[in-house]
Amino acid sequence: MSVNGGATFFTGSHIAYVDYDRTKMSTFMSHKESAEGMVKGAGELIEKAYNLAGKAVGARNAADKTTVHYGDTNAAGDYVSNDADVNTGNLWTYHSFCSAHLEEKEQWGAGNGMVDDVFLTVEEWTSVNASIVEAQGYVGLSAHAVDIATKTAYAVGAFGMGGYEKIVEVNCGTTTHVCYAVSGYNGAFGANDPLLARKQATGKRVDNTDWAYAQNIVPSRVYIGVKGYKHDGTACGTSCTWLQRNGFEHGRVYGFAAPVATTDRDAWHKGNFRNGTADTVVGAFAATAWKWDGVVKDFTSDQAWEFQEPPNVDGAASATHKFWTAAGRDKGGSKTEHCSPDPRGGNRYVHGSTAGYIGMYDFTGITATLGALAAGALPPSFPATYEIVEGESIISDRILLRGKGLRADGKLQTHMMDGSDKA
Repeated sequence: MSVNGGATFFTGSHIAYVDYDRTKMSTFMSHKESAEGMVKGAGELIEKAYNLAGKAVGARNAADKTTVHYGDTNAAGDYVSNDADVNTGNLWTYHSFCSAHLEEKEQWGAGNGMVDDVFLTVEEWTSVNASIVEAQGYVGLSAHAVDIATKTAYAVGAFGMGGYEKIVEVNCGTTTHVCYAVSGYNGAFGANDPLLARKQATGKRVDNTDWAYAQNIVPSRVYIGVKGYKHDGTACGTSCTWLQRNGFEHGRVYGFAAPVATTDRDAWHKGNFRNGTADTVVGAFAATAWKWDGVVKDFTSDQAWEFQEPPNVDGAASATHKFWTAAGRDKGGSKTEHCSPDPRGGNRYVHGSTAGYIGMYDFTGITATLGALAAGALPPSFPATYEIVEGESIISDRILLRGKGLRADGKLQTHMMDGSDKA
C-alpha cells in the first residue's frame, strides 16, 4: 500500500472501502440483477500516514529517523521488527488491525462526541527481534485515527503503546470531552523477557518489588480526552490540529479499580452466574501517573506498566483499591477482548474476555463530574460499577441439543472441532 504520494509503503493490515448506491442497495433483495451495478467505487482508505511524532511517514531508509513508523522501531527510529535482517525494502508494517470501525461525528447529540467523522483502528500485536530490542528498546503499538475526508491516518499516542484489541467511543454526555472504552493485550510484542529486563533496569515498583511483564496485567480502561486542547493542557484555539480538535491529544487513560479485597477478575468470573447476589463490583475508574506528553519514548516509559501500582483514586494513591486485573499485578491472565458502547447513549459499555465472560462497566455521573471541572481539566478518578452479564462457565453444560447437532463422527457438537474436542 503506497502512502504519502509514494514516499513509502505499508504491508500488513489495510482498511479498504466500498461505496454503494444506497437506492440500488435498498431494492437488492427484491430484484434479480447482480450487485455490480450498485458499486460506485472502492479503494484504500489510508492514502496519507502520520506517525507518533506528527511527521508524515517517510522512506524506511530515510536519513531523518523522525519520519519512521514507530510500530516497527525504537524511540531513536532504528528498525527492530522481526524481519530486520531480511526485509531491507522501503516497507513498513501495520501490525494487525484487530478492529476498524466508523465513529460518526456528534453521534451522541449536537456537539456531543467527535468533531469529525473518524475511522478508528488499532495495531494489536507483533513479533519484534528480541536481541535487537534487548539492546536498543522498542516503542510499542499505538491506535490510529483516520480522517475520512482526507484519507489520512494519524498515530494516536494518548491511549499508550500497549497494542489494542478495540477502542470504541462511549457517551460521556458533554460537548467538551470525549470518552472511549479501551481493550487489548498490553504488550504482545514477542519479546517479553528483553522488555522486562529493560524495565527492571529502570528500578522497582513503589513498594520496592520487581516489575512483572505488562502483558495482560491490565484492567478495563476508559480514555477521556478534551476537545480543542494540546497535550500540555493548553487550548489550541483556531490553530488546532485534527487530533487536537477531536480530543485525541490531551487526555488520560483510567483503569477500573476495585476494593483490595475483591477477588481477581478471572477468578471472580469463574463459575459465576448472574443470579442476583454478588453480581456487581463497586469501584472507580482511576488514573495512573502516565500521560501522553507528545514525546516518543521507549516502551519502558509507557503506561502499560502502571497498572501494577496503586490506582489514583480521589487524587491520591489508594491503599483501599487495586486495579482489577485478570490475575493480580504479578502475572497475566485472560485478555480483555472486544468492547461495545450502550447504543442508547448511556455512560456505560459492555466488555468481554477471552475467558468467555462478559459484563457492563457503568460510569453514570461522569457528565456532572466533567461539567464541574475547570476548562481543559481532567478528573483524577470517577465512580463506576461493574455488573456481570455472563460468567466463565462450561458452555457445553448449557447447550441442549435434544438429539440434534450430531457431527460426522457421531459425537454431539457442543465443542468446536479442530481435530480434538475442546473443553
